[in-house]
Amino acid sequence: MLLSSLPTTMPALLSLAAATRSGLSGVRADAGAQPPLVVVGAGVLGRLAAQEWQEIHPGGCEVLGVTRTRPDEEREAAMRAEGITHRYRSDIEAAVRCGQRWPYVLFSASPSGNDDYAATVASALDYWDKDAPGARFVFTSSAGVCAEQ
Repeated sequence: MLLSSLPTTMPALLSLAAATRSGLSGVRADAGAQPPLVVVGAGVLGRLAAQEWQEIHPGGCEVLGVTRTRPDEEREAAMRAEGITHRYRSDIEAAVRCGQRWPYVLFSASPSGNDDYAATVASALDYWDKDAPGARFVFTSSAGVCAEQ
């Protein structure tokens, strides 16, 4: 599913597979524009998506990698090397309280370690400037195949 085909009035609910090059390639910057991307949950998936975002927006673009806790020095250095600026969730939420919003938000945080996952997702929705032209919120999730007797 291309991000450009999604309605701007509701969050896009995409599977993990949709966060690939084909999923991100539908959102391209206008000539000269460098849209920021906020990646909530800058783990393996979030960092791969950030890399794709940077590839489809040559010339550099701001990517904020939001984490709940401080990454270890090696992980933080890797994020910097990948062009991702680390931010704590609390810092982003403080900016939102002051009126800051971002047009492109990718939610890729795992439910593990979140006491209230639904509230974490709702909080990330507050980061999103849904009224910005072309704005997108992408929710990613993965789960194994489940069976019930």
